[in-house]
Amino acid sequence: MTSPKIIYQDKFVAAIDKPSGWVTLYSDGRPTLLQKWLRKEGIVKEEEKKGEFKKRTGIIHRLDKDTSGVLLVAKAPTVLATFRRLFKERKIKKEYLALVRGKTPQAGEIKAPIKRERDFWRVAPGGRMAITKFSCLNYLTNKEGEEFSFLKIRILTGRTHQIRVHFKYLGYPLVGDKIYGSGKESFPRLFLHAFRLSFFHPFLKRRVTITSPLPEELQKWRETLKVDKEK
Repeated sequence: MTSPKIIYQDKFVAAIDKPSGWVTLYSDGRPTLLQKWLRKEGIVKEEEKKGEFKKRTGIIHRLDKDTSGVLLVAKAPTVLATFRRLFKERKIKKEYLALVRGKTPQAGEIKAPIKRERDFWRVAPGGRMAITKFSCLNYLTNKEGEEFSFLKIRILTGRTHQIRVHFKYLGYPLVGDKIYGSGKESFPRLFLHAFRLSFFHPFLKRRVTITSPLPEELQKWRETLKVDKEK
């Protein structure tokens, strides 16, 4: 399994490039392999390992197990509280790259409530409102003539499985999604990557943008597809 790596660091936060397959946080509070890695790397100081901060090992937000990309980690409890508030207030811009099945509109906004039903999530009345914006970077086809859309996605809310559920709802499931996909997925991983986070740093008083390139396995598979010049 590919290991995480630190792609940005200052005295307040660190940004991790999380590989697909690594669980961010367990709901029951057990430490994940990622949290053990963060402790081993010494990103969180020993004297700060207590209470909620210890439970989260400074992790500010979640990424799905199968999603790769930028994950932000706080180095102190006050930093954790401040950045979690910034996420809640939508002051941190979160952008993703995804490959979906079918030919989407060139751009759009999905505004639909998401509700949990047993172990899954779906768009349904009574759920929590979620907002997803997207634009198409390329339309592509494979050798069998199947159509795909390579998207840049921005989420304004942070609901569980938000991107996957929203695009399933529209009829454009993500490639490699074993839960919300087409039911005949053979691609070995979810084609969803958190490629950029940007925010005004409340402690350094300057704008910070952190970028993670598309992982090699996703880039190679994308390159097997033919770009539709009619976009």
